Amino acid sequence: YITTDNARSPYKSIRMAFGQSVTVHLCLWHVMKAWRNKLRSLICGTEERPAKELKEVAMSELRVILFDPYLDRAQNRILAFKSKWENHNEGKLWKYFEDRYLSEDRRRRWMKAYRMGKFYAGMDTNNYVESWHNHLKNHFLRGYMNCRGDRLIYILTRDVDEFYQMTAMQTVRRYGRHSKGEKDDFLQNSWMA
Repeated sequence: YITTDNARSPYKSIRMAFGQSVTVHLCLWHVMKAWRNKLRSLICGTEERPAKELKEVAMSELRVILFDPYLDRAQNRILAFKSKWENHNEGKLWKYFEDRYLSEDRRRRWMKAYRMGKFYAGMDTNNYVESWHNHLKNHFLRGYMNCRGDRLIYILTRDVDEFYQMTAMQTVRRYGRHSKGEKDDFLQNSWMA
């Protein structure tokens, strides 16, 4: 299984590289973020119900669909969502949801119901990977975004690997986490070497 953000380009690249041999899930955090952002422009308030309240209702309903572990029930919730929202704002909200998320292939990638009973290590988001990538950029690469390939490989094999081995050893020995000072000392010493 591979978990990607909500962009379409990684999916196409993964399919070109691996074909159908891997299952590609969407990061649920990125899916919800996309929905929240899109709801801002697609939900219109009324005098009785302000837009903010309607956005919260729609987001809550979408979240329930997203996390429902039972496929039949989730599909019934989609139908209920359609009947409630298909005429709101000239149908723009429903059209967006239908076009971007309801094809059979796309449903399998974001609905929790399709993940039930399958091993995927509970990885519903790619936030851990993004956190690690941020750590790599800010601590090991010191904020340099353009790094030559040979330098990056050197940093990964020497500094990053050594750092994570040391962290693992301390965990095994029950020394706990590095203090900020120890981590900074290690990073500075490895960067200067």
